[in-house]
Amino acid sequence: MRRSLSSLLLALALVCGTVALVAHVVDRVAVAPGRSEAALKAALRTPSTRAVLRDEVARRVAQQVPGVSVGRARDVAGRILADPRVADTAGSLLAASPDRRSRIVDGALSLLRSRDPALADQVRARADRLLPRLRVPVLDRLGAEHERLLAVGSLGATAAVVLAALALLLGPRRDRLLRRIGVWGLLAGMLGVALLWAGPRLLDGGPVWTALVAGGLDAARGGLAPLFVGLLVGGVLLLAAGAAAATAARGPAIGGRRRGTRRGDTVLDR
Repeated sequence: MRRSLSSLLLALALVCGTVALVAHVVDRVAVAPGRSEAALKAALRTPSTRAVLRDEVARRVAQQVPGVSVGRARDVAGRILADPRVADTAGSLLAASPDRRSRIVDGALSLLRSRDPALADQVRARADRLLPRLRVPVLDRLGAEHERLLAVGSLGATAAVVLAALALLLGPRRDRLLRRIGVWGLLAGMLGVALLWAGPRLLDGGPVWTALVAGGLDAARGGLAPLFVGLLVGGVLLLAAGAAAATAARGPAIGGRRRGTRRGDTVLDR
């Protein structure tokens, strides 16, 4: 009975820990304050994302500015987006709240003026109508999602610690429980390290959403790397602790054999 109960508690603890870990990673990659802007800036450094943004900007400019064709707007937008400085400006613009836009627009228009002064003046005159249409709608909800993910992560981590502690207190074989937690930590750490370093390379060249994810992973690598390395190290230590506990539970070696721990396994001393 105790063994079954401890196994159930540990399984629930690992599920809660997994949910908390996923919530924390999603928050740090895409939702936490400043992360969306960092992800957009990193994504805008990739050719596929710049091409999509170029076409969108060209379409909006052609609609709002009389006498400007889509081809002309696309050509100018393509040359501007090729400038590395534009990633920072455009990322800030798309992620900014409306009250910050007026401070960003001047910097963006200065780049446009260096390529096409006449078009820059026309865009400036219609910026109030043009720029809000370039907003990424999902970013409006990130503040609420950030608070929700923080709550899920905190609750999940607390539940995981409490349930794991109860499982270890009630379980008759703590060595097995320690090994299971160690395997979970080892797998989670390995997956996280692979995600942080291989994920952006695998996602490179895909659609815009994959570029955004890759940009978020690049931006969050410094903050998440210690967590996943800690899970790796902790997993190895728990596996070692489980193995040591199993050895201790079998008893010391006597005359080349070990004292058994189950009924009928007792070894007579010589």
